[in-house]
Amino acid sequence: MQTWITPQPLDSLIHTLIAALESASLVHTRPTELKDRNQEATPGMSRHHIFEILHPEWLHAVSEMDPRAGIGLPLRIHLYVLDGQTHLTYRTARESMEPFPSPRLASWARAIDHDLLEMLASIAQGI
Repeated sequence: MQTWITPQPLDSLIHTLIAALESASLVHTRPTELKDRNQEATPGMSRHHIFEILHPEWLHAVSEMDPRAGIGLPLRIHLYVLDGQTHLTYRTARESMEPFPSPRLASWARAIDHDLLEMLASIAQGI
């Protein structure tokens, strides 16, 4: 998992992320917003949004390598505010594909992670 703390306000980060995902032709779910209910479970956490992302070719590619690995998709991005700081967390493709040992899947996951980590780091830094 990769997490960045960003100076961007959460609402701004959401809009920036949606624009970047759409620009990269990544299909995403509408962010699921959860707030206040988790205050007791995670003190200091006020709001968080979970995005599920998928490229139209990913499921086909993964299914060809190991059909069982389709359960690892879509990939997830979690945006949240904790103790007044905005966080962006990405559960990597490598982590999602770990239960299915395959050199081809591992190579695919590295390529996906390379592109997404670069994009998310730029977003988190406000570039």
